[in-house]
Amino acid sequence: MRYLIVFFLMTQAAVAQTTVEITATRDTTLYSESGNLSNGAGPNLFLGITRLGDDRRPLIAFDDLSQIPSGAIITSVELQIRINRAVGGAVSTSVFELTQDWGESTSNAPGAGGMGATAEDGDATWTTAVVPGTPWNTPGGDLAATELTSTPVGNSGFMVFPSTPELVNAVQGWVDGTAPNRGVILRVNSTTTRQAKRLESRENPNASARPQLIVSYEQPTSVTPIAISGLWFDPALDGEGYNVIQSEGATTIFFYGYDSEGNRLWLVTTSVPDEPIGVGNTVIFQLAEGGGDGTFDAPSPSTELSPWGTLEVTMSSCTEGRFVLSGTDGSKTSNVIKLAGIAGTSCDEMMKR
Repeated sequence: MRYLIVFFLMTQAAVAQTTVEITATRDTTLYSESGNLSNGAGPNLFLGITRLGDDRRPLIAFDDLSQIPSGAIITSVELQIRINRAVGGAVSTSVFELTQDWGESTSNAPGAGGMGATAEDGDATWTTAVVPGTPWNTPGGDLAATELTSTPVGNSGFMVFPSTPELVNAVQGWVDGTAPNRGVILRVNSTTTRQAKRLESRENPNASARPQLIVSYEQPTSVTPIAISGLWFDPALDGEGYNVIQSEGATTIFFYGYDSEGNRLWLVTTSVPDEPIGVGNTVIFQLAEGGGDGTFDAPSPSTELSPWGTLEVTMSSCTEGRFVLSGTDGSKTSNVIKLAGIAGTSCDEMMKR
């Protein structure tokens, strides 16, 4: 059985982008009028300045970051919180990283919750990070000097604090373990504008309404791409050969031979694998059949394609490898070696991506 095959192997991405939703694991509200009020177990959080001039500041922590794998590179982080009641118009609100850890206990404010409840042991209050014995250095919460993100907070629906380099860097530090994860605090930027907002807390029975971090990350591949540009052949299969051409934008592999009936055959990859071609890994491509003609150094592929099967590429080094074809014309394994390389290309050179 012989084949005439053309493979277009588009450049494989070295990273895979993933987005996850991480739900808050702790939250409460600080009430400025008293050092003995909290709302650790309440269904609502409160933000802004009340009509009496009292300040409300939500604390939110995302302690469980296990959805993000070790070594991940954070590319985007948004903070999403839902508003269920509000007074007044939109108010500019900033998010800051906390510099001291704090507690959430069983206090649960009655009614709408806006006036708070007597703090229980383990709660955070305006003056105390953890009741009874760990005070804040600054009443109202110890926060970093630089804000992480900000947005106008309106009267209903979801508010989304946009991704910023500062927020991305903070979450990256939490994931990597290079910075302590103490959560964040929300604070309105005007203490004279009396506009209070009620937000959904992590105790909300609707999981989608709870505070969430929307985190996108890239996970670098563990496979090191290799340079395999050049001419290839299988010594056991007479009259066949491969021409591999790698460039900055794509990798193209041509194979020359015939089908089982002695006719010329062109097959073309139609998918881009998640992993690059490296030593030891197997990369699988989908194939389509097309017409066309050509020679070993001057291929001429067709643009009219139909599904054919798959190609498995496994390289044992940058001079030896295996191609396995499986499709409508049968299966075939070619154990190839490199006949000649491309001028100026090193065997150890990484494939351009």
